[in-house]
Amino acid sequence: MGWLTQRQGDTQRAKAIYEAMLELSRRLGDRTNIATALNSLGTLAVAEGDNERARTLSEEALTLARDLGAGRTGFIPETLVNLGLAAREQGYHERADACFEEALVVSQQAGTKPSVINTLEGMAGLAGAVKEDIRAARLWAAAEAAREVIGVALPPPERALHEPHLAAARSRLGETTWDEGLAEGRAMSLEVPAEYVLSEEADHSEATIAQDLSTRDEPMGNLTQREGEVMVLVARGLTNRQISRELGISERTAGNHIAKILK
Repeated sequence: MGWLTQRQGDTQRAKAIYEAMLELSRRLGDRTNIATALNSLGTLAVAEGDNERARTLSEEALTLARDLGAGRTGFIPETLVNLGLAAREQGYHERADACFEEALVVSQQAGTKPSVINTLEGMAGLAGAVKEDIRAARLWAAAEAAREVIGVALPPPERALHEPHLAAARSRLGETTWDEGLAEGRAMSLEVPAEYVLSEEADHSEATIAQDLSTRDEPMGNLTQREGEVMVLVARGLTNRQISRELGISERTAGNHIAKILK
């Protein structure tokens, strides 16, 4: 995101350029440049706090990018980060988590370190928003350390997106515990925090499912509303990963729902 979010005047000029690019590309039917312009405009909308517009633009960009293939449109992780940030700021934390998780996996597979770092920063802010405060400190520090290694600073407008959530986490933890979390995060290699995030999400999903099953009032022969939604998607032939994207849940959660349906 950083190269698009410098000064306000630059942002307005960039917006005008990409809006013109989008209009021309639509007229020409150039889907690659349509996706590129949509992604860039989505990034600018996130920076400006226009989260609903960011979501609309980024969802269209992501659909096009997937149709075109990652080889031709390598900005899929950044589009997912934009969607995650917009959802986070709108309070849709589960949706934000799903976007960040997918962005992290895709970034790791592609070996794009800047995208991994952007994703970890988004996840750190999300952790602060949901009061997972020590996790916020670790992820933020890991991303900061990685930025120092690659020599790319976080632009102030992007820092401003995350700072309120980090400040809240720091306040709840206290300076001593916050600093301990930062030290732990800085000691991680870039691969370690990504594995840490994904393993924590898997553990959380399992715990949530176990709690749901133990507290459910309905007879075991009945399906919950979410299990009914999953069953419909299974009948349509969707894979676990596609179901997780459709419903905004983790892939493991989708798999557990399917296991329950089969029982």
